[in-house]
Amino acid sequence: MIQYRISYQELTEKIEAEKPGWMERAKTKTVDDSAVWSEVKVVYMRIQGGSKCAYCERKMESESVGLGEQAVDHFRPKGRIQAWEAPQDLIDEGISFTAPPQDNKGYPALRYHVFNYAAACNPCNTILKKGNYSPYEKSRIRLESLRE
Repeated sequence: MIQYRISYQELTEKIEAEKPGWMERAKTKTVDDSAVWSEVKVVYMRIQGGSKCAYCERKMESESVGLGEQAVDHFRPKGRIQAWEAPQDLIDEGISFTAPPQDNKGYPALRYHVFNYAAACNPCNTILKKGNYSPYEKSRIRLESLRE
């Protein structure tokens, strides 16, 4: 899994340089609008090592050609969360994962948070791979902890 080595300020500056006004528009959104996420996809393609998938790290097409090959994924699901069954080798290591919350509403407050996006290849972004899973060993993350 690719890790971002960028501060919140640096990331928002890159987004604003690519799509001026995007940050302000995202703050006012109240419903899902995938077109908004697609507008900044290229920023994530760049910071993920030159168009690599955030999950499998497969090198994909260039920015101009690869826009259709990659999707903007919400790392923490914005809707419901599926319970993740840990592989036996992780269980054997004593690793357990937090169960989805009782209300199973995911992370709607992170729908437009810039640290909740990743560029993913279409296979990784399907229900067969990442889907609505959110396998975290620790407790649920809070929005305030994502800001610097």
